[in-house]
Amino acid sequence: DSSYKSVMGIDYGPINSENSHTVITIMQKRGDRYHVLYMKKFIGKEADYAYIHKIVPELMEKWKVVHLAADYGMGEAPNSEIRSKLGYNRVIAFQHLPTQKEKIRWNPKMPAYTLSRNQVLNEFFQDIRNGNIVFPKWADFEPFKDDFLNVQMEFDEEKNSMKYTSIGPDDAVHSSLYCKVALDLMHGIANFS
Repeated sequence: DSSYKSVMGIDYGPINSENSHTVITIMQKRGDRYHVLYMKKFIGKEADYAYIHKIVPELMEKWKVVHLAADYGMGEAPNSEIRSKLGYNRVIAFQHLPTQKEKIRWNPKMPAYTLSRNQVLNEFFQDIRNGNIVFPKWADFEPFKDDFLNVQMEFDEEKNSMKYTSIGPDDAVHSSLYCKVALDLMHGIANFS
């Protein structure tokens, strides 16, 4: 639906990996729900950043995407390359920090938003459980299901704390999560606590 603003999330994977891949997600916020419109995993020859950076602007135009929400970590070199094609302000970078207390914080030196990994993942999976994130039909989503199942909660009884760990590739989770956080920022509902 073109009356809603779309955001694309990208989680970069290593170019020659057999497991982890670059994944993009396109999402809209409609009322209280987030709708995943499109997902793509770049595999084989498509995993080359030059190919990805040719396709991303085309997909952004096709889906009327206003911002690219990108992984800062592995993606900072690719981010500066894609910024030169899209414009600096259209790319919003995110980095997970395991020890950050605030859910989200702007770091002008990077420049990127830093995220409390546990808080944002907890909220994201809670939204999925509550039906607030609407995924495409199963045939379209099935190739990404393992990424979601690979993120597991680990409880440390001695410290009485929990953290999310990945037991395999989780790229689709992060590309979707970056979309959701970017949409929350755009709609003024990101909680800078």
